Amino acid sequence: MPTRRTLLAATLAAPFIHRAQAKDLRPVSFTLPWLADGSDAFLYLARQKGYWAEEGLDVGIVRGNGSYAAAQAVASGRFEFGFAATSSNLLLMGKGAPIIQIASIMYDSTMGISVLEDSPITNLKQLEGKRVGSTASSGDWPFIPAIAKLVPFEMSKVELVPADANVKQKLLDQGKLDAVSGFGTTVLTMYAGSPIRIRFLPYRDYGLKIYGNSLLTHRDIIDRDPELVAGLVRGLLRGLKDSMLDPDAAVDAMFAQIPEFRL
Repeated sequence: MPTRRTLLAATLAAPFIHRAQAKDLRPVSFTLPWLADGSDAFLYLARQKGYWAEEGLDVGIVRGNGSYAAAQAVASGRFEFGFAATSSNLLLMGKGAPIIQIASIMYDSTMGISVLEDSPITNLKQLEGKRVGSTASSGDWPFIPAIAKLVPFEMSKVELVPADANVKQKLLDQGKLDAVSGFGTTVLTMYAGSPIRIRFLPYRDYGLKIYGNSLLTHRDIIDRDPELVAGLVRGLLRGLKDSMLDPDAAVDAMFAQIPEFRL
């Protein structure tokens, strides 16, 4: 029987084994919209199963700092591919950014407002007169005025507080903010194992329906190397299919490849 020590040694050696096997593969840079979470698990499953290696690719997955920032990083050429909220991608494309969406992964943006479970706020109309935290680099930030028109509520009566993603949640927990905006895929998983209970008020309930995370790349890459794009998409979607058929395998793949999760 293997000991804990030998199992740990094998696990820690896995990234080095992967790099050794990948020496003849083409390196590809890929940014996430934020820290890796369950909604990204299929990417790690695709890599673990060698789907990208079959396409001749060695995809390096890097954490992001918000969807808007991730989309900007792809537009500037810092990354060849990335995930970002469709809301961010549309805004940047509207401003002339040379990016293009090539695969939609989620059909619901999950944008919404979080409040503590005992908050008197039960609908978005009640945000008037309240302090709402939001992250400027996140894909939901520009859509706060849009949801205000749909509800409707007076945006001028809301104190919008710019705050880092981690900080705004802490400020909400401490009662220093009345509500925070964000994506349910991040917020709900954050509180799933926490003793703190929240209510999440999704924008879709008020008529703001938009796709969620999408794969994007630079338009020059599409023109210059369509086979690279096709290979990355094929591997990605195979991983997505497998993660739906076997979610536990996708979670295991994340734990095997992300050092923070191993800790």
